Amino acid sequence: GTFLGSGLTLSTAALASGQHTIYFAVTDTHGVTATTSIGVFVNRLATPSFGITPTTFGTQYATNSLGIGVYLVSTDSYNLTFTATSTDFEGGVIPTASYAWYDVTSGEPGTFIASGTTLNRNFGSGINPSPGQYVYRIKVWDSLGTLASAATTFQVWGIRSYLGPGTGNGQLAGATGIDSNGATSFYLADSSNSRYQKLDSSFLYSTQYPGGLPASFSSTISDIKYSASKIWVLDSASSTITILNDAVPPTFVATWGGLGTGNGSFTQPAGIETDGTYAYISDAGNNRVQRFSNILATWTFDTQLTGLASPTGIAFAGTTLFFVAERAGSGGVIKKYDTTFNLQGAWAVGGLASFSFGQNMALAADSSGRVFVADVNNSKIHVLDTTGSLAVSFGGAGSGIGKFQNPAGINNSDATNKIIQISDTLNNRIIEIKPGSTCGW
Repeated sequence: GTFLGSGLTLSTAALASGQHTIYFAVTDTHGVTATTSIGVFVNRLATPSFGITPTTFGTQYATNSLGIGVYLVSTDSYNLTFTATSTDFEGGVIPTASYAWYDVTSGEPGTFIASGTTLNRNFGSGINPSPGQYVYRIKVWDSLGTLASAATTFQVWGIRSYLGPGTGNGQLAGATGIDSNGATSFYLADSSNSRYQKLDSSFLYSTQYPGGLPASFSSTISDIKYSASKIWVLDSASSTITILNDAVPPTFVATWGGLGTGNGSFTQPAGIETDGTYAYISDAGNNRVQRFSNILATWTFDTQLTGLASPTGIAFAGTTLFFVAERAGSGGVIKKYDTTFNLQGAWAVGGLASFSFGQNMALAADSSGRVFVADVNNSKIHVLDTTGSLAVSFGGAGSGIGKFQNPAGINNSDATNKIIQISDTLNNRIIEIKPGSTCGW
């Protein structure tokens, strides 16, 4: 045989791939030699890896705060293509039949999907994607029959675009605020058409206000909210709030406000939030938030939060907290308050070093305290978890699917499945994104 070394331990790189017998000899003080042997199998493992390509969108859409890749599927294509590669250091190219794909989302050993180096996987049907977080594993057997594997975690989000530019029913011009009454109806501030539109759960036209009348709104409706069978429309140009009954057609209830600096007057109001008992108005031009109470069906000034810097978006998180977006130098900041106006936290670029907010933001929030941010200036959407940490950021300026152009409204219609709707303002459309209940935020 070939001498490998002496001593009680041996470390060697001299063994070629394959089966070997290693002999160990010991000679005692009388010159008597004893031997033993051990069989070893040497094999350099294959190194599998794989990539993911959305059939329609071509590239990964986003990366969340944990480094997990996000991929889009839509009604045009629910498919993702997985392509595996591997090197067999002893036997050359590994044959296709030696690759096997497993879904290990629910744990190992997982469910066998298919064999081969390429996997085409459908994540939906009809108009319903199957969003959520998945874990896939590729297993590869090399020429010596040894198994190597690799796994990756990824997320699939459903995305769909609704409506389009125009002045007709179900068409948009400069859409801003958006809200819903759960998942039954959506209410959209169709700003440049000087109206609001009500849409059903499939975003089909239901009604509008005004309907066939001279416009009672300006072309700068900044926000809209639904609460207790009422629709609240905030008209920035006229500095007024109009309340309507949620009927078909809508019926007028009241208009109040007006331009000014006193209590109950506004200058460039930008955001509204209400629970039917109290209404909070972001009075941007007066650097404050005003609160109004409903006493005997009359809305009356209650109190105000002053010292803000051009507040824009405002959103409730349950019944005891609310969030306000305001300017901070060349960017923006989001502040959290309780309903007695005690500051509970603030988030800006200092606390979220991977991105910064623009100066103008629309907000939505859920009862757990997650915040959904439509960053108008940066044409992006940010999601903050309950601690104010960035969960994910996506979008960017453009007109393609998954891109936005100055989005000025955002709504979270389903807190469990994390479904959000975005007013893609200058693209004159609504984008709905479904990350799924397992998306991690």
